[in-house]
Amino acid sequence: MEVKPITAGETVLAREARQGSAGAESFHAVMAELTDTGTVRRELQKRAEAREEARAQELKDSARTTTRRLMPDGTIMVTELKGGKVQNRYRYSPELIAVADPAKSPAKNPDGTDVPGTGGTKLRPYFNILSM
Repeated sequence: MEVKPITAGETVLAREARQGSAGAESFHAVMAELTDTGTVRRELQKRAEAREEARAQELKDSARTTTRRLMPDGTIMVTELKGGKVQNRYRYSPELIAVADPAKSPAKNPDGTDVPGTGGTKLRPYFNILSM
């Protein structure tokens, strides 16, 4: 589209009427540009990509993930995230089992032999890889 200077007091319609049917031709050129299949296809492709990006972002924001961390004291801390923000966090103690404590020696008989079953025991967490 050309930009032409207009004299004072002259309207665009008056100038086009004086020059001939340039208005109809310029209208047809604008409509042909707007209805060009390549242009329409590119615009629809851009809109589809933007819609897909918005859908992917919405799925990412609504995704819920759960992480489990083993703490040094044996407890397991579970954190639930939704869209990258903490929704819930709690700790629970794992199942404990009794194991022999080598620091506590078993009771002795008068002859100096160990009495079976009198050794020290302590509780330790039982870790099962499948339950983690």
